[in-house]
Amino acid sequence: MSSKTSDARQPFLGALMRHSWQWVWKQIVSGVLAAGYDDITAAHIGMFRHPSLEGQRPSELADQLQITKQSVNDLLGHLEGAGYINSTGIAVIVGLLARARAAGIEVRAYGLTAHYREIFEITRLADFMAINPDEDSAVSGAEGSRDA
Repeated sequence: MSSKTSDARQPFLGALMRHSWQWVWKQIVSGVLAAGYDDITAAHIGMFRHPSLEGQRPSELADQLQITKQSVNDLLGHLEGAGYINSTGIAVIVGLLARARAAGIEVRAYGLTAHYREIFEITRLADFMAINPDEDSAVSGAEGSRDA
């Protein structure tokens, strides 16, 4: 005696994982929109899935995202035009972090506005430096890390 339900194929694990990822992705996009970033699309958010300390060229990012170089440049241009990023400034910070990391030097930032602190967190730059509220705490934190 076999039942029809036991003969039915179970969904593949990959399909189940894709459905879970799609749900998570919708939550991320909804959260960004709910936070007031209504000029940011899922395509913009997708660009932040591949942050790198050493920085990447648009062509490398295009390969990772599996989109055209022109699309990456268009998305970066939109983010820059909307004031979310300044590619020159980001490149300088990424270069500084890379050189400091290679030399074993800790980088500390202070005095960031809420807007720039959020940019540092979204782009994961904050993962590679200490962010302090003021100069005194940055200096004392740096001195404390030298003593340790």
